Amino acid sequence: MVVTRFETRGWFVILTLVLSACGGGSPSSGGAGANGKGGAGVGIGGAGAGGRNAQAAGGAPAGGGGRGGAGGTPAHGGAPGTAGAGGMAPVSGATNMAKACATDTDCGAGLVCLKATDKLIGTLGGPSNGYCTMTCTSLAEATACEAAGGLCLDLSAAGDATVGYCLKNCKFGDTDGDSKCQARTDVGCGQVYNQNGDVSGAVCIPLCAQDSDCPTGRKCDPMEGFCVDTPHAGDPMGAHCTADPMTGASACAGYCQGIGDENNKLVASFCTRRCVLGQLGCNIVGANMSVAGGMHGVCAYGSDPTADLDDLGFCTVECDSVDDCPNKTDPNPVCETAQTMSVIGHGICSWN
Repeated sequence: MVVTRFETRGWFVILTLVLSACGGGSPSSGGAGANGKGGAGVGIGGAGAGGRNAQAAGGAPAGGGGRGGAGGTPAHGGAPGTAGAGGMAPVSGATNMAKACATDTDCGAGLVCLKATDKLIGTLGGPSNGYCTMTCTSLAEATACEAAGGLCLDLSAAGDATVGYCLKNCKFGDTDGDSKCQARTDVGCGQVYNQNGDVSGAVCIPLCAQDSDCPTGRKCDPMEGFCVDTPHAGDPMGAHCTADPMTGASACAGYCQGIGDENNKLVASFCTRRCVLGQLGCNIVGANMSVAGGMHGVCAYGSDPTADLDDLGFCTVECDSVDDCPNKTDPNPVCETAQTMSVIGHGICSWN
């Protein structure tokens, strides 16, 4: 079975190149990403991408070859232009890019702190535990971002290039989690695609996975992955969903994920949210604890067939029996335990 990503709005919000800081580019409408061809295996502490024998945290083996990766992330705009005369001063704090922070002084010269309490990105949100970055509102700032090892992206809710920040580059698929995204558990390495659907890089994306990742009084938005006062409303994780094939719009609070068979024929679709592979996230409950009383999940599937530890993934619901799986609309639901029971003490909802 392979995974087909339907929802696109949330990724226009997060992964759109800043047009005002790019030369020669023009926005293009993006469709759903390409279908995965085999994905990350199930397992807490890290899914083995494409069936590789990656080890989960604590020494437990990650799952073998899982469902396919989600589709590509469209990015808008042309390549960054060249800064004008004078340019920007060197960013001495560049090595702190993507580190957690509470104030600007935590980040070093040339960087600013996007705080979890801020109402600056997405729908008036901020990144969990803060994120050291730099603004991207001009050609000079875009060039400085690139020189500091980052990429200017649009983090506005409307995807209109009005809120640009520099996100640290990373190596998607790298098995060494300590080498990417400052080894943070709340930041995932996600690929960026150009207008042709080709991978043009990867960046460290701040990403809460549950409300406990956010400060008191704020909640984790299931669509954007930022800490907000009022998260998007909609159907919960695990619910059956349908999505507009062009826009990806659905009734989900997060987004709608499709699962297909080996011939890429759709067999099920369910509401989900993004998470970081190898981290618990998704409101998980461990062994000897009941999965009843709310939607509990695990970051089990990769966002791409090559995804590995600390890359972007997506949540699926935990279960002890098929009765715990909320999606009874799609045929042949199962509570799959073979790859997960020894790791988390529960199964995950899937379909035969």
